[in-house]
Amino acid sequence: MLALEKRHILIMKVLINASEPLSSELLGSILGATSRTIRGDIKLIDQILQRMGAQVISKSGIGYTLEVINRGEFNVFLQSFNEKYSDNASIPSYATERIRIILHQLLISESYVKSEVFENQLFISRTTLSADLKKVRDILSSYHLKLEHKPNYGLRIIGDERHIRFALSDYMNMDEEGSTFIKTISVELDASICKNEIVKLLIDNKIHISVSSLEQCIALLQIMDLRIKKNHNVRLSDSQFEEIKSYREYSIVNEWLNKILPGINEHEVANYTLHILSRQILGIEDNYDLTENKTSYFLQDEMLKFLFTYTNQDFSFDSQLRKLLSRELKSMLIRITYGYEFHDTSMVQVKQTNLAFEYAVIMTDYLVKKYGYSMNESEIAVLANHLHFSMEQNIKVQNQFNVGLIWSRGRNESLLIKQKILKSFSQYIDSIKMLEHYELDEQTEQELDLIITDMPRARFRSKISLIQIMNQFNYQEKKELKDFFSKKGVMLHTLLNCLDKSCCIFDVDVQTSEEAICQLSKQMIKNMKITSGFEQMVFQREKISSTERGNNVAIAHSLFPSSEKTIVGIAILKHPITWGQENAQLVFMISNGNNEEQMFTVLQWLQTLVQNYEFVHECLNAKNFEEIRIAIERAFLSIDA
Repeated sequence: MLALEKRHILIMKVLINASEPLSSELLGSILGATSRTIRGDIKLIDQILQRMGAQVISKSGIGYTLEVINRGEFNVFLQSFNEKYSDNASIPSYATERIRIILHQLLISESYVKSEVFENQLFISRTTLSADLKKVRDILSSYHLKLEHKPNYGLRIIGDERHIRFALSDYMNMDEEGSTFIKTISVELDASICKNEIVKLLIDNKIHISVSSLEQCIALLQIMDLRIKKNHNVRLSDSQFEEIKSYREYSIVNEWLNKILPGINEHEVANYTLHILSRQILGIEDNYDLTENKTSYFLQDEMLKFLFTYTNQDFSFDSQLRKLLSRELKSMLIRITYGYEFHDTSMVQVKQTNLAFEYAVIMTDYLVKKYGYSMNESEIAVLANHLHFSMEQNIKVQNQFNVGLIWSRGRNESLLIKQKILKSFSQYIDSIKMLEHYELDEQTEQELDLIITDMPRARFRSKISLIQIMNQFNYQEKKELKDFFSKKGVMLHTLLNCLDKSCCIFDVDVQTSEEAICQLSKQMIKNMKITSGFEQMVFQREKISSTERGNNVAIAHSLFPSSEKTIVGIAILKHPITWGQENAQLVFMISNGNNEEQMFTVLQWLQTLVQNYEFVHECLNAKNFEEIRIAIERAFLSIDA
């Protein structure tokens, strides 16, 4: 398969999964590109697919569709494509190939590398290289390394040998589509032999690690041998070395490693032991001494209590979760203490679909503020995975509703409607109470979830939901009830109440996510009852984990309540900007309210909406607040119940 840019990959994914034709305007909306750019991309994609048993069909005024010509050839291509780009985490960032080449060269270099070398090899300008080097610095920072620039000498990476090796394990090899002119790193230890030895070590000692962690351990063993022979040795502090020696696994790794590399330095053994421990997966059935691991056990309790305080989300009853979190924290604390964090390329899919990610962010905020731990998005996702599992395990049975029937001609008139409602929606109904209008007092309202009536809405001052039925239960009335009972009606009503025309701004001319946050948050603070510290709260949330959601959308928000009721602001930007690892032109901003029974409910609904391409396209082309409101209603009611 040819090397593809991120936009090409995303267009192909959308076309493969599309159930109807997609216009270049719509594709441009969700990818943050012009229609002209998309049309050029489609031509290239069509050339690729025609060699893979398919083609892109363009229908004037309708859009693009994928047509399979040779099912056998296309299935082979599809398998390869899905294996490589099965989720957003495996899709490269923009300019990834150049970034990888630069990082690779700098990591394997024994001396300074002049900027001109990259400019000439990659055929890029000084300005482009400068932008690429900013991304290189960001990546190196995540490995606790720095990029030094020395006039007349060039560029080189500086930092602890341990972290240089760790970065090398991710960047020592180029992809099969990588550039052929770069130097490759030569290792002497055979990968298959290393794998066999490491697998034997893991099985003999009942140590569990993932496949990706196994591959990294193989690379680190090869790199260790190479770097030692070039006199690049690991040196730990005395306190670090003594702590690592106290682990049971140290003596196991020491004996094993000396068979592969006889006479290896003890500090090298300790460092490799750390890598094994940092990647160890402990299940509930594995040996786990609470006395030895009381730090991680008490820490998970602290984190869950903090989460409950700010979200009312109680996980303390889930003993299985507490055990799993405690075991996970044992490895995680080693990773974040010694700088061996997980490094997934993108978390956008986790952020799009997993509400537990927001709960994990709050737990991370606690660790940062109280203990000073530095947590990246990949580590947050590990916590979120455990919380998500608990939420799925303990998901509540479908809520049942208490319904009040009020008919202008009296309660007997509503008997037929009662039977029709029970016939169609009995699984949602706990009780149906027939009332006269004058009997609807405050106490009765508290017992009801919904009023169904043939009377005008204006006759009711009740704050609870109301549905008017005029035609003895026709299709549209049934649909409205179904939407309500499936919670869509409640969700839509709640979300629309969070919107305000004064918090919706159009054609916003900004260059950065910081500028966008400043403009929209100030607009919301000025027009609504939101704490003056809201802007800083949004920035604090972004600092922990950026809030891009893919499809040219960002959903910025405060981590903790910042207003009495939840308020949603919207900004349509003049052009797409970089937000985290994605583009964003449609920006939502949420001031979480004290009135939400469950934190981030509105955020979760918005995340569902922005996965709808048509919705994003409509919002980006909206000219006023009412058009956005209509787009939200249309998109909400199209969601499957």
